[in-house]
Amino acid sequence: MAKRSTPITPEMREQAWIMHTEGKKTREIADTLGISHSSVYNLTNLRERGFHSTTAYQKERASRRAQDPRHAALRTLFNDSMRNSGYNSYSLGKLAGVAKQTIHDYVHGRAIPQVSRLMGLLEIMGVSSDKETLGIIYPQRNEVPQEGIPRSLNL
Repeated sequence: MAKRSTPITPEMREQAWIMHTEGKKTREIADTLGISHSSVYNLTNLRERGFHSTTAYQKERASRRAQDPRHAALRTLFNDSMRNSGYNSYSLGKLAGVAKQTIHDYVHGRAIPQVSRLMGLLEIMGVSSDKETLGIIYPQRNEVPQEGIPRSLNL
């Protein structure tokens, strides 16, 4: 893997795309341009999906997440629960055995925890969730009973 000391320029990005459309292998493009194999892979895959940069892809992804009712419900649930319980990302993560960044991702709607993990976190904060909220976050699940605790947890 070639290391680069300068950022990938628009010219390099374009050259990688041209080489990709000519049928060159990812490794060959990386060696020719002096960039990493993973950079070439990311550049070409993003371009195939209609994005000209990682930033454009990340913005579009964040926009989709912001409009997703599951992420909105999870953000609201975590923000309210943490504010009312007095926990921050670090202390809640430490108690639950989860990284601070993972809790941060839940709070900001960047990730959705498994049902069992969410229920454990809510239990630590002393919060019970209603069936409606869990139904929004986990729409494909038939595990959410009237009380709001998934049957699969056997609590």
